[in-house]
Amino acid sequence: MPFSAKAGFFKQATGGGGGGATNWDPSQITTQAWVKAEASELTLSGTNVTSWNNKANGTNTVDYSNATSSEQPTWDSGDGHVLFDGVDDYLQADSAFSFTSNEAIMVVSVIDIVAKSGYFSGVADKFYQQSGPPGGGSSAHGAYSVAAGDSVGWNNRFNNGATTFGSAATATKLLTVGTMGDDAQYQNAEWYLDGTSLTASGSSGNTLNMNDAYSYLGGGPGGGSNQFMYANVKMYELVCLEDNSTTNRQLLEGYMAWEHGIQSRLPSDHPYKNARPTV
Repeated sequence: MPFSAKAGFFKQATGGGGGGATNWDPSQITTQAWVKAEASELTLSGTNVTSWNNKANGTNTVDYSNATSSEQPTWDSGDGHVLFDGVDDYLQADSAFSFTSNEAIMVVSVIDIVAKSGYFSGVADKFYQQSGPPGGGSSAHGAYSVAAGDSVGWNNRFNNGATTFGSAATATKLLTVGTMGDDAQYQNAEWYLDGTSLTASGSSGNTLNMNDAYSYLGGGPGGGSNQFMYANVKMYELVCLEDNSTTNRQLLEGYMAWEHGIQSRLPSDHPYKNARPTV
């Protein structure tokens, strides 16, 4: 395995940090998943990614992997991303981390949707999922995922339904946040794109539930048997945590925007528009 950075690391601030301050990163909070597309974090077979180190410091955190070569995503060393092909690529972690039942969740990522495939009439190309049995399940299974549907746009999905937000853009590096609170229902889901809240379109009912010991990158199983919804996506970095606080969302947005050179897209009133977060 490559070096594990689960304990976190610090870098001396440059540019906006000033005064010798130390840059903030996700090791400062409790995370359940944290993957970053760097060569030191990947186990490779040629350019195929067989395993991606989970840098998180939460409970029962394990790495993401796939032993089937035809289903492995690929590493692009030039652009610094892991590419999932939207056909059959995914990585899986056999753990529920600390999630049980109806707890809050937030997924923050820097991604580039290459294309939307239109799975199940365009409802979801899942790029991250927490929980859900590998072969799909019945309506009783619990899961949460973030996705970019062809017909429904960005969407938070759980318990065989979804809340959708705007239109999911392609061929652009974007900062996305999907989040829900404790015991939340569809109408309580939130989505932020480059630090700006999007308006939801979804129905009420059905409470968030996560009850299966799995997690996925690049796709995720659905509620029906043998359903799996893959995403054609370039993944630069992703963090999942058991939390939906504004403070941690904005810290993660600031960290990722500056880390990946897209801070100019943050709204003018974002606390980290002009300087990355420090400790």
